[in-house]
Amino acid sequence: MPTNGRNLKTVAKSVLSVVYWSEVVKNRLEHTSLDIVSWIVVEEDNYMDNLEFYEDIRLLGCRVIVVPKNFQTANKTQHKARALTYALEVMRQERLTTENVWIYRQDDETMVGEDTIFGIIDYIQSAGPRDVYAAGIIIYPDGWRWNVSQTQEPVRSYDDVRILLTTKIKRVLSFGHHGSHLLVRADVEERIGWDFGNVKAEDWIFGLRILQEYEPLKSVLKGFAYEKPPLMVKDMLSQRRRWALGALNVIRRRDLWLRYRLAALYAVVSWLAALPSLIALILNIINPTGGLFTGSGALAGFIWFSLFRAYQKGYELNRPYIKGLKKSLKNKVKTALAIGFGMVLESIAPWYALLRPTKKFEVIAKDGQEDEVFSNSSLFSICPSASQTSREPRT
Repeated sequence: MPTNGRNLKTVAKSVLSVVYWSEVVKNRLEHTSLDIVSWIVVEEDNYMDNLEFYEDIRLLGCRVIVVPKNFQTANKTQHKARALTYALEVMRQERLTTENVWIYRQDDETMVGEDTIFGIIDYIQSAGPRDVYAAGIIIYPDGWRWNVSQTQEPVRSYDDVRILLTTKIKRVLSFGHHGSHLLVRADVEERIGWDFGNVKAEDWIFGLRILQEYEPLKSVLKGFAYEKPPLMVKDMLSQRRRWALGALNVIRRRDLWLRYRLAALYAVVSWLAALPSLIALILNIINPTGGLFTGSGALAGFIWFSLFRAYQKGYELNRPYIKGLKKSLKNKVKTALAIGFGMVLESIAPWYALLRPTKKFEVIAKDGQEDEVFSNSSLFSICPSASQTSREPRT
C-alpha cells in the first residue's frame, strides 16, 4: 500500500482490515503454507512527520518501507509510481521477485474482507503459467453519505464488470481500470516495472504492458474490495481530471499497441461527448422536434436506458454493504436527485480536465469526520491479535 500520508486515518482502517482478516483466514486454514505480509510504502518526509503513527503500524506486524528523498528512477518517474519502483528495488534485493510471490495492491482506502483474501488464494491456487495478473470489483460502502459525489460511485462497481469482461473476452484493458484490488505475480512486476516517466495513469499503463507481453488467460479476481467514495464535489472533479489526463498519457505512448491507444481515444471521445449529448437532451425537452436527426430519439433512449441499468446494477452490488441504503421512497428520491446532479458533473469532468489541466498528481482527501483517531488502544480493542504481535516488524 503506497501512501503519501494525507489520509492516515483511512490508511489505519485499511491496515486493520488486512491484519484482522488475514488472521481469520490463516486460523481457518490451519495446515497451509500461506504467508501474508503487509507492506506500507511511504515517503521519507511523511514518515519523519508521523513517526508515532508508523510505529503503531509496525506493532501490527506490518512492514514500513520508507522511500528516500534522494531516490530517483531512470526515467525520472514521480509520485506513486516512484514509490512503487523503490518498493520493487527492495523486493529485488531480498530475492522476493519470484513466481512464488504474489503482490496484492491497495490504495489508502482499500479495505479487504474475508472474501478478498479467499479470492486471492483461489486465483493463486488455480493459476496457470500465463495467469499472472487479475483485477476484481470494488464497492464503496465506507463513509457513505447522501451527497452528489458519493452517490455516483456504485455505478463504478458495475463498470468494473464491463472492464473485467472486456479484458477477459477482448484482451483490451479499457478505460476505468484501477490500480487497487489488483493481483500480480512478483516476477512479472519486476519485468514490467513502474518506471514510466511523468504519467498519471501508471496503473493502466502497467496493466496494458502485462496484456501485451503475457496475454493472461484468467484475469478476474474473486471477492470484493471495499473503498470510500470522494467526500466532496471538488474531490470528485479532481479525481476525474486525473483519469482524463491519464487517458491522454496512454494515447500518446508509443510503447503500447495501437489498438490499446485507439481504445483509450474512443473512451475519451465518448466521455467528452456526454456534455453535448446532455445539452441536446435539454434542447429536445425545450423544443421536442423528434431529435437532431432521423432515429436519434431511439438512440438517445438506448443510451439513457443503458445508463439507468448501469446505476441499477451498481446499486444492487453495493446495497447489502451500505448502512441505511434501504428502498424507502425518501431514499429513492434523494438518490435520484443526487445521481442526476452527479451525471451532470460527470459530463463536465473531462472538459474540466482539458480546460484546467494540472501537472500535479492529485490525491484526494479520504479522511472523514466519521473516521476514528488512530491509536494503539483502539487498534488492540478492534484487533486483539495485534496485541500479541512482536514489536519487531515482520520480514
